[in-house]
Amino acid sequence: GTGLADALAAAEATSSVTIGANTTLTPDGDSLTYSPVGGNVGSGTPIEKLLVRAYPGTRPVLRAPAGAQPWTFTGGGGAQLVLDGLTLSGCDIVLRGAFNTVRLTACTIDPGTAAPGSPPIASAADGAPLVPCRIFVEGTVSELNVDHCILGPVRTRLGGSVGRLTITDSIIQGLPATTGPAYTAEDIYDP
Repeated sequence: GTGLADALAAAEATSSVTIGANTTLTPDGDSLTYSPVGGNVGSGTPIEKLLVRAYPGTRPVLRAPAGAQPWTFTGGGGAQLVLDGLTLSGCDIVLRGAFNTVRLTACTIDPGTAAPGSPPIASAADGAPLVPCRIFVEGTVSELNVDHCILGPVRTRLGGSVGRLTITDSIIQGLPATTGPAYTAEDIYDP
């Protein structure tokens, strides 16, 4: 099998990658967890149409190691991006360039888990911090559609914009970056 990064690089040419059972991707060990996640998709040749989906009946976890780079998608004019049935943990998603539509269906973009302390983030059983994965729009997205998803914060930065945002049957959660009774700049401003 090939790694996730290789499959996503190939997806730029084929317009589709399926993750899970009976695919060419090899999970870490015997689990259905795939890593590393992160890197740029469409940076060489911008995406025109790309579908990244879970194999039917599976729910693969794409888990980035601590400190991983964001998973960045760069769209060409009129681009279409679909993320379907994925669980992403440990890194942000960044949308650059121009997209006509971005659709997330049945995805969990880990919103993080709160805990006492500073920063107020819990740890997984293996000690990895359960930090929120954020979606940052740095380009232009005409339509952002979120359906049956659980997400962390969805934000614009660096001049990014969303023309129309439609969220149905989904949960969006934002955790504070600090503890205490008052908000700080860290809680409000993007990194």
